[in-house]
Amino acid sequence: MWKRIEYGEQKMNKKIGFIKWGAIIPLTVLVIPSLILSLFVLPVEMIALNIDSYFGLLENEQTLNQMPPVISEVLVENVLFVGDIPPVLQAKPNFKSVMTKYFPEKWVAGMMMQLTSKTLDYVNFKTPYTAIEIEIADLKESLVLNAEPIADDYVLTLETCSSEENEIASAADSINAYPQCKPDEALRADLSLEIGQYLGDKTQQLPDSLNLVGLIPTDLQLGGRVFYWYSIIRWVFRLLPFITIILLILLAYTLRSDRKTMRRWIGRLLVYVTAIMIVFAVIILIGLDQFLGMIFSQPFSMLIAGFGNVLLFMTREIVQKVLIWVVAESTIIFFFGLILVLAAKYTKTKKATPAEDLTEVVEVPEDKSEKTIIPETLEEIEEEERKKDSSG
Repeated sequence: MWKRIEYGEQKMNKKIGFIKWGAIIPLTVLVIPSLILSLFVLPVEMIALNIDSYFGLLENEQTLNQMPPVISEVLVENVLFVGDIPPVLQAKPNFKSVMTKYFPEKWVAGMMMQLTSKTLDYVNFKTPYTAIEIEIADLKESLVLNAEPIADDYVLTLETCSSEENEIASAADSINAYPQCKPDEALRADLSLEIGQYLGDKTQQLPDSLNLVGLIPTDLQLGGRVFYWYSIIRWVFRLLPFITIILLILLAYTLRSDRKTMRRWIGRLLVYVTAIMIVFAVIILIGLDQFLGMIFSQPFSMLIAGFGNVLLFMTREIVQKVLIWVVAESTIIFFFGLILVLAAKYTKTKKATPAEDLTEVVEVPEDKSEKTIIPETLEEIEEEERKKDSSG
């Protein structure tokens, strides 16, 4: 006997249950902000917080031309002319404009690079806050060597002295006795000499480096607690792409029982989010100047006069590069999501069918031998006996 066993194909129902949807919706809600923020991680880390992105900006003529007035503002208001100063030097705006012509261009460029590098080192946890210092040895040397020309130029910017003020100037025995005006030519050389000596002495007393922390307004300084929370947020920010991938994997795993729904759901999620990001980034790029002005005008105005304009220019260039990267990343993810949507569209859905019962078919080999009939009735028995007698 041979046995042949046939099994029917069992097809399970692939529908997603109500309980699973209770997990799918929260996962989707978490993926949306995580994906949006993840698009900014690479551009921010590779562009905004990378010193290499600033080399071209710091060598830009527009940036270099805006820095001398800023440096002059700091030197006059916060370093050289602090406390009681001679009346003749009270015209600080005049002195600021004169000094800008005597700053070494090479030092200005190096100072900007040093300032940017140390600031980025701080926000990247490479240096303590109190270490943001600028070397000014070359600046000191230039100011000392050009003290008298600076003094001459400054005196020429003052208003001409009256006859009474000229008498006071002629009787002056020190710089503190001169009035705030330009004396006659005979007295002008003496005044320039006094101012030059004063400027040279003040400059010589300066250290070879300045700590910029003391020049930053208290409202804009980061305290220890703020920096602690910044460190945590920055750490989480760096992990966002991995968190987003994990959330998408969990979402796909939850939807695994129906591949068509899984591809369509995740594909549409990626398409919608990235499409919104592309439109949003393009809109900001079009009106970038107005956008940055609304956000940074107030905080930048609290900084050193003129420095806010420099920061605004640099911020504009960096933000523009970051947004271009965001658009590029969003476009790649958009097309990946579109592929998933199209794959779901052309995926055939298997219809659920009842499980077929186990069928057993038994094959019995055919017995070709003659079948023996056993008599059962009286007539059959008699007929059988007659056959035997006649044959015998």
